[in-house]
Amino acid sequence: MRILRRENKFCLSCMQEHTVDIIERVESETFNGLKVNFNSIYEYCSNTDECIETEEIIKANGLAVKDAYRRASGLLTSAEIRKIREKYNISQKELSEILDWGKATITRYENHQVQDRAHDDILRKIDSDPQWFLEMLNRAKDRISEKSFSKYYKAAYEQYVKKKRSSMYKLTEINNVVSISVIHSERTCTEICNRNMYSNKRLTSFLREHSTDKNRGKVEPLLSI
Repeated sequence: MRILRRENKFCLSCMQEHTVDIIERVESETFNGLKVNFNSIYEYCSNTDECIETEEIIKANGLAVKDAYRRASGLLTSAEIRKIREKYNISQKELSEILDWGKATITRYENHQVQDRAHDDILRKIDSDPQWFLEMLNRAKDRISEKSFSKYYKAAYEQYVKKKRSSMYKLTEINNVVSISVIHSERTCTEICNRNMYSNKRLTSFLREHSTDKNRGKVEPLLSI
């Protein structure tokens, strides 16, 4: 159990106003047949030694269970879905409209419902490919206001340019590494050839100096590597 903060408030456990601890603890629960661990939050009353859940805390703990399940199942969490939406500066309702889903779909995914794999793949595609999202926006142009379209198109285009620049930077870095490697390889090969030529000259000179009179001057040339 970990104390997150303390608040002076009316306690629903002892029905008195006093300092209540907001605590966090790790719990386990089975969701959709999968047992998951998650961090739950409670209000702790020291007078009654009880942990209580307000309506807000019940919702937060329920979402924590589902996010733990999503992580274990390889799905986007509610926070990650919200981050994708905020990346394009778009509302929950209009993102659902653009994707031609039910109007409350994104709202449910960010609050209490676990998305299916197909919708998860689409959200990941939007996150990784701004150009594809621009195409989705163009298709949905008649379903959203002109003002909203301009706003979302601008945000998506900025993400597209940002990714393009990042890709070009990475490509430049790769080209630089390759160029350095090629230069290094060329220098290495030149050094090897120079060393071999020098060694061959020394060996040829040695053989000529130490050969018999009969064989003097008949030294076979050595192949350089």
